[in-house]
Amino acid sequence: MNDEYLTYLAPEKLKKSAEENPNGLKCVSIQLNMYEDYEHSYYFVASFIEDHLKYHASILSGENIQ
Repeated sequence: MNDEYLTYLAPEKLKKSAEENPNGLKCVSIQLNMYEDYEHSYYFVASFIEDHLKYHASILSGENIQ
C-alpha cells in the first residue's frame, strides 16, 4: 500500500493499544478499514463514510446498530 500517512498514523499500534490496554481499563474492539491499493485520499474516505456516519448516529441516538 502506498500511503504516505501510514507511518504517522501507525494503525497497527492503535488496534493493539485499543485491544490490549495495559492499564486494566476496559478494552475496545475497533474496525480497521485497510484495503489493498487504498490510501488516505478522498476516494478511500468516500468508500466508507456512510457506514462511519451511521455508526456515530447510532451511538448518539442510543441505538447501537453494529
